[in-house]
Amino acid sequence: MAIYKLKNGLHCAVLMRAVSKCKGKVLLITARGDILDLTSELSRFVFVSAFGNANLTFDAELELSEQSDYRYVAECVMPS
Repeated sequence: MAIYKLKNGLHCAVLMRAVSKCKGKVLLITARGDILDLTSELSRFVFVSAFGNANLTFDAELELSEQSDYRYVAECVMPS
């Protein structure tokens, strides 16, 4: 598993398109420790609904179960 810091100012649609291409699990981990599985339709709905909340996306991280999925989310995360 690899963890990457989510970029600030990211457009929700860009992240959702990137996650849709991923083969493995993509978990969003908030600064408060909440975890959303962005490959789950219900979690995606919750994320999109709450995306405007700065507390949710500020200092958030993405955890990828498949390292090869990095190529899809690279534009959404800070370089490691």
